[in-house]
Amino acid sequence: MDAEKAVFIYGNKEAYESGKDKAYAPGCVANGISEDVAQEIWSQMSDFAKYAFNRSHAACYAYIAYITAYMACHWTEEFYAALLNAFIENSDKVKIYLSQAAHRNIHLLPPDINLSDCNFKADKGNIRFGLQGISGVKSIAKIIIDEREQNGRFKSLQDLYERMADRDEKLNKRAFEGLVYAGALNDMHDNKAAMLAYLPLLDANYKYFETTRKTNQLTLFPMDSLKVDMPDVPMMNEKEELQKEYEMLGMYLSKHPTDNILQHLAPSKNYIPLEDLAVMAKSRKCIQTVGLIKNFRRFYTKAAKEMCTFTLETKFASLPVVVFPDKFSDYSVLLFDNTVIGINGDLVLNNQGSDMQIIVREVLPEYSLIKQSAKPVVISINNKAEQDSVLLYIKHHPGSTPVHLECNKKIYPLKAGVNLTPSAVEFFKSLKKVS
Repeated sequence: MDAEKAVFIYGNKEAYESGKDKAYAPGCVANGISEDVAQEIWSQMSDFAKYAFNRSHAACYAYIAYITAYMACHWTEEFYAALLNAFIENSDKVKIYLSQAAHRNIHLLPPDINLSDCNFKADKGNIRFGLQGISGVKSIAKIIIDEREQNGRFKSLQDLYERMADRDEKLNKRAFEGLVYAGALNDMHDNKAAMLAYLPLLDANYKYFETTRKTNQLTLFPMDSLKVDMPDVPMMNEKEELQKEYEMLGMYLSKHPTDNILQHLAPSKNYIPLEDLAVMAKSRKCIQTVGLIKNFRRFYTKAAKEMCTFTLETKFASLPVVVFPDKFSDYSVLLFDNTVIGINGDLVLNNQGSDMQIIVREVLPEYSLIKQSAKPVVISINNKAEQDSVLLYIKHHPGSTPVHLECNKKIYPLKAGVNLTPSAVEFFKSLKKVS
């Protein structure tokens, strides 16, 4: 044991070495602390001393914080672009910074073959997605930008393909699909399916005229004859386009599958946006939120009962979700990857006590979350049994659509509303008449 350690434990070096003065104050042993505990305390202090600094170090941190805050205030989009580039591998932090930027009216723009750099950059008050962030394009992003800077903007898909091929960097299928699905070619054409079908035609045409082009020979054909026409192909559906965009960028950029539902969400006093739940540090009971299912995983407990976990996400937030066996059996038909759902449940700490998660009480399908029409549904009844049947159904399927009962040519409005789903319509039709 070194001299400093001896002084800490016993009071001075000589007392330690002699082994006689074990009670020398103010040493640890003299204060009733065992030598093992003293050794542990010393070890912790030694480790702390490796990075602990005096007040001048704290002052430097304060100065850096001041400068950072100034930049965030006066060069806001540049500041957030730098943060995104610094934490591009950390998807949780990227979502947090994008959310903060959006609240300051700074939006993430899609990649653009003629406007994007390799990384995120400030662009007229917003942030432009970089070409290196596109799956399949990362290795040639710098070459695309170099070609653009040396020879001007790309005027068309054919121009892009031929200029890259002339540099011996011909766009392969994977890179071309990445640019198409990521939206980097949207200014050239609005039909992604047609652009994908265009690639083999461009390749065949380039090979046909390759010798003429490289030897600078004149052609007897007019220049228009060298132009390849875009094929007539039906457009992809929006859901497929969004999923492909997610695969290429690692996020939903142009639109999130929850955007539509959040605009028409039925009012609820318990509803809390997922972005707010994601930053809560305390447990909260009986919350309701909406999101998209990702990373769905089902498995069996030791008791051979089925349950599942998944991540619930929106554009700027995500939270892990657990559905225990007693609830999974009720809602398994609603739980699939890339499905928008509502959840009633409890926000609690996970088993490690480090992060928050949602424990499910109830799963709500997407259609049940939308604001129902203010126009009442009128149900004709003929006897008390039918009336009781309607009231019981409404009790178990509450919603915002008003219900009127019609009996003996009189209308009786009910205080409670119903969740007017297709199954509800079928049920009311079974009562002979629904208006």
